[in-house]
Amino acid sequence: MSESTENVVAQPQPVSRRGVQIGSMGDAIEFASRVAKSGMCPRGMDSPEKILVAMQTGMEAGLSPMQAIRSVVVINGLPSWKGDAGLGLVRASGKMQNFRAWNVRDEKNPDESAAYVESLRAGNTEPTRHSFSVAMAKRAGLWGKTGPWSQYPQRMLYYRALGFHLRDA
Repeated sequence: MSESTENVVAQPQPVSRRGVQIGSMGDAIEFASRVAKSGMCPRGMDSPEKILVAMQTGMEAGLSPMQAIRSVVVINGLPSWKGDAGLGLVRASGKMQNFRAWNVRDEKNPDESAAYVESLRAGNTEPTRHSFSVAMAKRAGLWGKTGPWSQYPQRMLYYRALGFHLRDA
């Protein structure tokens, strides 16, 4: 007589000080499903599948599942790092030295106002600098766009400069 799978109870997963331990794809799917059902997810993380991709993206970078869910954002259909998450990962790698960021406002020509990011990569002798200006944001169709570009324009200029900097430097 074969055993029915309807009456099989899932084995409890180990929980440590650092949370639920995910040891298999089944564990990850179950965890993602529970997080989705909780309603306590960032905007855009509205399905177990999206949460699972965010978890995988973050876990590949060494983040815990919950850190990954908070740190990954979907931009143009691709998982990317939210805000300062990428900066935190690069700093933790030990490959970045002397990081600094600043904004320059040009009162006479506001389109030239920009955010700047500069750092020295370990092993290099010269720092690398990136910027993102109002003119660049306008060309990209971002300036004045509903959402964070209207609410926090200087911060968004910084995040764009930072994103280019982290990818390139």
